[in-house]
Amino acid sequence: MTANGLQPPTSQVAPAPGTDGAGAPRRPRTLHIAVETGSGVAAVIADHMANMADYEHHLLVSLDMNCQIGEHFERLAASVTELPPGHGPKIRRLRDATRTLQPDIIHAHSSHAGAYARAALGRRWQPRIVYTPHCYAFERTDVGRSMRAAFWLVEAALSFRGGQVAACSPLETSQARSLPGRQRVSYVPNVGRVPEGTWERAPGDGVVRVTAAGRLAAQKAPSLFAEAALRSRQAGQPTEWMWIGGGNERQESVLRDAGVKVTGWLARDEALLLLAGSHLYVHTASWEGAPMTILEAAAAGVPVLARRNPAMEALGVEPLFDSVDQLMDLIGQFPDGAAMTLARQCGERLRSSHTDETQHQALQGVYGHVPPVTTAASPANSPANSPAEHPSVARS
Repeated sequence: MTANGLQPPTSQVAPAPGTDGAGAPRRPRTLHIAVETGSGVAAVIADHMANMADYEHHLLVSLDMNCQIGEHFERLAASVTELPPGHGPKIRRLRDATRTLQPDIIHAHSSHAGAYARAALGRRWQPRIVYTPHCYAFERTDVGRSMRAAFWLVEAALSFRGGQVAACSPLETSQARSLPGRQRVSYVPNVGRVPEGTWERAPGDGVVRVTAAGRLAAQKAPSLFAEAALRSRQAGQPTEWMWIGGGNERQESVLRDAGVKVTGWLARDEALLLLAGSHLYVHTASWEGAPMTILEAAAAGVPVLARRNPAMEALGVEPLFDSVDQLMDLIGQFPDGAAMTLARQCGERLRSSHTDETQHQALQGVYGHVPPVTTAASPANSPANSPAEHPSVARS
C-alpha cells in the first residue's frame, strides 16, 4: 500500500490476448482510467469492479491530492498504477498499459480520461472504449459560455470515434445521445450504500443535525450551505451543521466562520456513518452527474434536500430548492411536514432503482456489446515489453 492507499501493480507482463501465461483462456480484462479522480468517482469505479467480478480489473489513476481515494482497490483490482504528471507522460503510460495488458475493455472515467482514451489510442482500440463522463464538463457553471461551448465541441468531435458511453445519470444519458457521433449510449446507474450492520441514528433531542458532503470546490457551492447555517444560528434555531469532507482551505474557513463543523477527509466508512447519523442531507451543488452522497443518504433513510439543477430534476430528486430562503423553509418542516414526506418517498424510489443488481445488469449489457479481442500476436511477449520498461507494470 502506498501513502495514497493504492496498491502497487503486479510485476507481470500480460500474456497474449485472451489467454493466461500457459496459453489457457483467461477472464476478460478491463482497464479503468481515471484522471484527477475524486472520492465519488473512485467509489463508482470500485462498485463497477465489484459488480463485474468475473472480469479482471486494472486501474490507471491520476490522483487528486485534495481527495482521499483508493480504499478497497487493493482487493478489487489486479493492479493499480499511478499516472504521471503532464499530458505527454500520461498518454505514453496509457499506450504502454494497453499494449502490455491487451484489455478487452478500456473504461474511461471522467472527461479527462475520456479525452485521453479516445484521442490518444489508435483505431484498433476505439470499439473497446467505454466512457463514463461522471458529469460532462460543458455542464459547468463556473466558466463562461465560450468555455462551455469549447467543452461541448470537444465531446462532439470525440463522439465520432465510436465506442460506447455508459452514462451514470438520466441527464448524462440524454446529453450523450444528443451528441452528433455514432457512439452507443447506455444508462448505468450508480449504487448508494452504507456500511453493513447498524449505525447510530441521530438522537431525537430536539436538535436537527444537517449534513453536506464532498470535496469543497466551486461545483459544490459550499457558500450556500454556510449562509444557511449562519442564518439558522442567528435565528437561534436548534440546528447543528456539518460538512463531511475537505478541500479548498478558503472555503473551509467560510464554513467554519458560519458555525459549520468541517471534518476533513475521513475513511469512507467513517464518512458514511456520519452521513447516516444525520437528520437531513443538504446538497447545494450547482451542477452534477449522479452524486453518490445523495444515493448514500437515500440508502440510509436520511431525507435529502437538493438544490435545483438539471441533473437533480432528471434524477427525480424531491423536494428541490432554488434559494436559501426556500431551504430554510424546507428544514423548518422537519420531521413531519409535507416536504419530509416527499423526501422520504423520493429516497425509497432512489433506493429501489440504484442497486448492485441494476448496475450489474446494465454493465453486462455494455461490456457484452464490445467486440472480442483479436488473436493477433501480442507485443507483450516481445523483449521490449519487459516489466522494467513498462510503467504499467512498474510504479514510477
